[in-house]
Amino acid sequence: MRWAVWGGFDLCDIIFLREVIMKANQIKVLFIKWLLKNNPNSIIGNEVLFSNNLCRTDILQIINNKTVAYEIKSDSDNLDCINEQLNNYLKTFDYTYLVFTEKYSLNKLETLDSCIGLYLIEQSGYIKQIRRAKLSKNITKSNLLCFIPKKELIELIDKKGLSGKSVFELRLICEKLAFKKIKQKSIDILNNRYSKLLNLFLYDTEGENITIDDLTSLTGNLYTDELR
Repeated sequence: MRWAVWGGFDLCDIIFLREVIMKANQIKVLFIKWLLKNNPNSIIGNEVLFSNNLCRTDILQIINNKTVAYEIKSDSDNLDCINEQLNNYLKTFDYTYLVFTEKYSLNKLETLDSCIGLYLIEQSGYIKQIRRAKLSKNITKSNLLCFIPKKELIELIDKKGLSGKSVFELRLICEKLAFKKIKQKSIDILNNRYSKLLNLFLYDTEGENITIDDLTSLTGNLYTDELR
């Protein structure tokens, strides 16, 4: 039995992955478990909406004030529109990884934007990093602003008489602000929201006894404190 390159997996994890078709949620459970073991100070989110709620990343990790997004392609998925999909990631997150199974052609995936990191999950459960992600230089203000609710947009602008304006109007005003200011505000919003959810998640699972049902605990709505 070969152990996963990440380490930290026990025999039950490997058997669990081998006995089923590799579906996204099974892969996700292993990924989150590893992230928590190897980066205990990072914040983790599941199915995080971005880009005006039109897209979602399977896993979001926030570590050292940087965002790392993981898109999972399981045996049940396909690569339709993959370039368009990942291009939107690069406009939103600092680092982006594609996690895929042996179903997919490595030669084709290596032609993706060089900023995209690659992880291969073999049928045996062995996880191999094919390529490390690079810091994206294509992040847009408009995508970051989608993480920020109306109240915080008004605080960001720091002017009176804005409460009557719509979220879309406020975002247009914020486009004139410095990128660094918008970026930090978006990180603060994500940190605050998903750290709360993560604390509940860890209370229930201790970061070890994670099931697919537990993933719901890490799935938050950016605009309310309720779970989706």
